[in-house]
Amino acid sequence: MKYLFCLIVFAFTSVNAANAQTKPTGEEVFSALFNYGKVELTKEPLCKADISLSEQLALNLSVSYESKNKTTIKSFCSPSKFDIPSGKVIDVWDCTVQVNETGNNGEFISSSTTVFSLTKDKHDFVKGSLRCR
Repeated sequence: MKYLFCLIVFAFTSVNAANAQTKPTGEEVFSALFNYGKVELTKEPLCKADISLSEQLALNLSVSYESKNKTTIKSFCSPSKFDIPSGKVIDVWDCTVQVNETGNNGEFISSSTTVFSLTKDKHDFVKGSLRCR
């Protein structure tokens, strides 16, 4: 009976640990990004601009609007680490959204990149992790 209990506890702990490491879905990535949209970029140490994140995203996503140019959006997340202000290092998902604009012949016109971190467990936005170029 004691071994059965230990096995159940071990299995439950393993399942919870695996869930905590699950990569965020695309919907979770964009939901976290859009939910954080009202933040002023001047409050983000790695992304200084006098506009909000939602204004920055609107600008980035509006390239090629009503033109014959081609716009592609690529997004992905990778495991990483982040230094929080208390000096502690936490495990995160580092997520990237790239918007590229090309002409009809494939020539480069413009690009923008937004990078930010999500917590490993709940996939919440990590304040202070936003980087935009």
